[in-house]
Amino acid sequence: MDGPDKLQLGICDTEMPTVPRAPKSRSATELQLRTMQKHQSRRLTYLAMLGALTVVISSCGATDRDPAVATIGRDAITAKVLLTWMTALAPEHFVPDPPHYAVCARRLAALAFTEANGLAMREECKRQYQSLKGQALFVLITARWLIDEAANRGLSASKPEIATQMQKASLAGSREERELQSSARLAAIKIRQAVLDEQAATTPTQVLAYYQRHIRQFAHAERRAIAIVENLPSFAAAAHLRRKLRPGGHLAERSLQEVVTGVGHVSSNTKNAVALRAIGEARPGALSQPVKLNGLWAIFEVTRIMPSYTSPFAQVKRELTVHLAHKLQEAVIAQLANVWRAKWTARTDCAAGYVIEVCRQYKGTVRPYNPFGIY
Repeated sequence: MDGPDKLQLGICDTEMPTVPRAPKSRSATELQLRTMQKHQSRRLTYLAMLGALTVVISSCGATDRDPAVATIGRDAITAKVLLTWMTALAPEHFVPDPPHYAVCARRLAALAFTEANGLAMREECKRQYQSLKGQALFVLITARWLIDEAANRGLSASKPEIATQMQKASLAGSREERELQSSARLAAIKIRQAVLDEQAATTPTQVLAYYQRHIRQFAHAERRAIAIVENLPSFAAAAHLRRKLRPGGHLAERSLQEVVTGVGHVSSNTKNAVALRAIGEARPGALSQPVKLNGLWAIFEVTRIMPSYTSPFAQVKRELTVHLAHKLQEAVIAQLANVWRAKWTARTDCAAGYVIEVCRQYKGTVRPYNPFGIY
């Protein structure tokens, strides 16, 4: 497979380790082997082989000094790799220092320019550390999910593709960090496109059926053009103005021109319900009686009525075809996201203290997750 090197990404294969060449220096393992050869003890030789195998396995990612905090199938994410990504994600690349957070607390106090409560500072440092740890681990795990799924589907990005993506995208961090992000992004793009390519095209019959089921979405209520004089201080003032005016030109010269929609069925709870009902019931060309509007008074004249109508299928067919295809794609992606999460969560084990919602051991509430939307 011509794809990203797992060791470069900080995640390594723990199933098939390769035996390293013996170091030239006289290591503890070498001295132990020489002693065993000297004594020619089969039992000690057997124990030495187990010890050497342990060293080999430990050299692939997780070791006693750099333990695995999470594994996805055969791949391990180590504590050092996690810390690297926490540093990359942290503001000013500062990671709080557990367990006592002394440096972080002093730093917060200096930034606050005040002598704050030490316990409160340490609690804030702890909160920041846990948040960073969760964010970094989520990125590493979900990136590995994408890269492994792409490999399973034969969609792994080639090294030239990754290099091009790294140049094209403005990504921060080291080369390894940028390579992981680019690999995951390309995997997400390729998997999503492959899934959508498998989806059958929307047919005219489906589009027509959708139009008929949702016919009310294409209905347009009656609209009324009005000339209206607003903000009159009293009923008497509105009535006096009405007597001075005649329908047509005089009102139009002194009024606002507006178009009002949906006044045919106004509930009593609607603001200005009385005025809206009056507009909906008025005859064109007739001056209204004074009506209360926004706490003051108004008179109006309906100048034109534009009847309600429903957009014909032929008019909305093209737009509706695109809309329906998009909705079906969203449904396919949502269904895939559920299956995807269940599949890869079952393969993801996290150590105590590192359990987040994409780990098999997680028992809390799970938020919606789009595997193709974060890279």
